[in-house]
Amino acid sequence: MGFQNKNLVKAWVHVSEDRIKSNNHQLDVFWKPVLDEFYEFFQEDGERVERTVSSLKKHWFDMNRACKVYETCLKSVMQGPISSMQQKKLDDTSKMMYEARGKGK
Repeated sequence: MGFQNKNLVKAWVHVSEDRIKSNNHQLDVFWKPVLDEFYEFFQEDGERVERTVSSLKKHWFDMNRACKVYETCLKSVMQGPISSMQQKKLDDTSKMMYEARGKGK
């Protein structure tokens, strides 16, 4: 997972778990603190990236969609005869299906 993905997930979780912030924010207002946390995590990593609230939200929804596609691929693979497949084969097969579907696009 790249730095942007990792830091976006960490920021989203951090703000979501702060009950005061997450309960008092409407969806549009919620993303500004996520952006602030996103930048803080990048500073900890010694890197900097420029994002707007809008681009961060879009990236989040794109990542989320890709995860759902991968989940569908994994569930599809797991419906097969798991006893004869090793865990690595499950993951490899899921990744191949995910790639074939265009990475969630």
